Amino acid sequence: MSMELKKGSKNGNSIDTNHDIEKGQKRLSSDKLSIYGFDVSNFSRNIQFLLCASTMLLFSLLYGYFQELVSVNMLNRQLTFFLSAVQLGLFSFWSLFLCVMNNGRSRQSGASLKKTSFSLNIAVPLITFLGLSCLKSLDLELSNRSMQYLNYPAKTLLRSSRVFFVMISGIVIGRKRYSVQDFILVICLLLGLLIFLHADLKSVSTVFHPIGVCLMISALFVDGIFNNWAEIIMNKYSLCHDHFNLYLYFIAFSIAFVMADINGEIKDGISFLSKPGTIDEIANGTFDESSWSVHHKMIILLLFSVTGLFGASSAAAITKNFGALTTSLVSTTRKAMTLFLSFIIFHHDCTPEHVVGIIIFFTSLVMKSIRASVREK
Repeated sequence: MSMELKKGSKNGNSIDTNHDIEKGQKRLSSDKLSIYGFDVSNFSRNIQFLLCASTMLLFSLLYGYFQELVSVNMLNRQLTFFLSAVQLGLFSFWSLFLCVMNNGRSRQSGASLKKTSFSLNIAVPLITFLGLSCLKSLDLELSNRSMQYLNYPAKTLLRSSRVFFVMISGIVIGRKRYSVQDFILVICLLLGLLIFLHADLKSVSTVFHPIGVCLMISALFVDGIFNNWAEIIMNKYSLCHDHFNLYLYFIAFSIAFVMADINGEIKDGISFLSKPGTIDEIANGTFDESSWSVHHKMIILLLFSVTGLFGASSAAAITKNFGALTTSLVSTTRKAMTLFLSFIIFHHDCTPEHVVGIIIFFTSLVMKSIRASVREK
């Protein structure tokens, strides 16, 4: 009897110890942060954020430039379903590339095969990824479609107001609470945005239509729901952000491809890529040797996808480790820089009313960022 009790006690301690070890390993795994296959978990939290934010800004700035180059200059605001499918398909490929890189780095660091083996089996229900992928596809399509009715600076500034939509969806989905000062600052953000859009509305040479505004507002609502939901899912299941992106973009690509095929844009898109020139030059037969060659178009699309996915990877890392609101603030800063570059590179009209709207908008944004950083401390 006594021996059985001792034996049972020994086994019980063993079970408890194993449980504690597994729990600790799970916690350490969830705390791991990798950027493009490089483990930065040993750095301080401030350095981790700096690395994530700086890489997000760099690649997202390049992505914004290539987006305007492809959407406006090459496609003349057409084939939006095809462009969304190409983006998501290439995003899926680069997400897989980053997952393999993360696995390879883990092996080199001496981790066990059991811990680092790359597997597509995860605990997140498929219906959850399907819902997130539908939201991502819809967000991308609405955003690309809005380019038919808006110039890029207006679209960028509208997109920059995502802080408001993230806050609203955070209250509804994540049960988050924000102070009165937060809402006042966001209202100031929207005021600066309205002044800027009013200047665009009066400009004769600017591409601007209320339909584009409605499309972007719809995209922002979708984006706000997506970001808060993604934050909850990644933290609930301790899921690596690159692994999350792989599932997300592959399912979203499948949805976008079907939609593009139904609209007949797959055939038109392939025809565009197989011939030199922009879409208008191909239609009119006016392209020359100085226009876009097939080779150059492939390179631009490749760079477009690489910069977009790498920026999204850093954004997902910030969402998981620092919250959806922080992601929206960093993203808004990036869009501000993209906005100024767009005015300089693509020669958009800029009136005093544009300047006033931008000043009010970004002054409010800076104050919002300062408040967010104070709360983190």
